[in-house]
Amino acid sequence: MIEEFHLPVNAQMHEKSIVRSILALSPILGQVVSQGVEQHIFSTEYPLEAIQILLASGQVLFDSSMFAWTPAEMEQKVNGFIAAMEAVLGAEAGTFEPMKQILAAGNTIAPESRQKPESHQKPQPRSGRDFHSSYSRCHDAAFRHQLHV
Repeated sequence: MIEEFHLPVNAQMHEKSIVRSILALSPILGQVVSQGVEQHIFSTEYPLEAIQILLASGQVLFDSSMFAWTPAEMEQKVNGFIAAMEAVLGAEAGTFEPMKQILAAGNTIAPESRQKPESHQKPQPRSGRDFHSSYSRCHDAAFRHQLHV
């Protein structure tokens, strides 16, 4: 069902799903950003709006049904998006470096540009692919809920 959701004939439904997910996630993530402002991790006067901008741009820019980036282009988009996240939220450079793995989930960034864990490093408990799968399941569940609302 989700594959059909991304077909051009269902573009309007896909667009509505993006809007609904932004509206559903932004209050929660806006609170996280507000907490980050209180803890001096972020510096923005507009936590809710900042997160809405990031959610909207990220959902469109990284939607494979809208763009067919090459691995090199995707790597540039990921790097640019991370820099934009840090700028919009007033975070220190490098704060969102771990997001590269999440944004690159699905092998969209060339393997040679991915950071490989050193043998002495502990493996991460969740990989970008795991996060992407979890996010996809949540997005799918939210979509199914929207159909029943």
